[in-house]
Amino acid sequence: MNLVLSLLIFFSIIVLYLINLFSFDNSKPTCDYFVLNIYLYLALSILILGLSISLINWSFLLPYSLLIFILSRITMTFIAFQKQYQTTMQEVISSHLSWFLFIILISSSLSVYFQKGIYGKPINDAIIATSLVFVIMSSIVYMIPEFFKSTYGFMSIGLLISLIAVIIIELFLILFEKDPKSLFRKFRIISYFVILIFSLYVSYDTVRTFELAEKCNNMPNYPKASIDFFLDIINLFSRFAFLNSSGGRR
Repeated sequence: MNLVLSLLIFFSIIVLYLINLFSFDNSKPTCDYFVLNIYLYLALSILILGLSISLINWSFLLPYSLLIFILSRITMTFIAFQKQYQTTMQEVISSHLSWFLFIILISSSLSVYFQKGIYGKPINDAIIATSLVFVIMSSIVYMIPEFFKSTYGFMSIGLLISLIAVIIIELFLILFEKDPKSLFRKFRIISYFVILIFSLYVSYDTVRTFELAEKCNNMPNYPKASIDFFLDIINLFSRFAFLNSSGGRR
């Protein structure tokens, strides 16, 4: 067992213990320590992702990449329609199962790129850059929360429109841009913009977490609440890895 895998297992055990300690009371999700619990579930999501990539050789799924992509989006949609505050243990179990499935689907998609070596050397740099952005953008909210609360409404709409525009532009380039070098250059420019979008998402998702904590009066859906942060991190990491890769530097 290599050092990375040993550390992933060790920290997973610790985080699971902390989740059991802080997130549940009498085997039911509790509103106590709401913000801390969101971060614990986020940490566990990343650890499960790392364990899945480390333990499973997902290369056999390469021919089914499109199917994996579709299934992950279906699962994400199912999570999006779940209640933020649950009323039954059946809902609690369902939210955890769908959360776990979504992480596994994402890890199977990411692991294909790792095993192909596309993101070989830039991984450490991408992890560091993503961690710094997450910490900085979250910390800014703690320093000036009122600014982000007052701008949450229109910025959420603006970021969503920007993200949809990016998706449309990238699909257009994939379908119609024939020059590979030009495609890489344009994707690199777009990647900087995507990093800006998801950096802001980190801040505004932090504000949303504060609001959910204030409203919590029943069993909170911590897996659902942590997914936004998880997606922010995955998108930031993917773009940083692309920019640092040989393809991103062309």
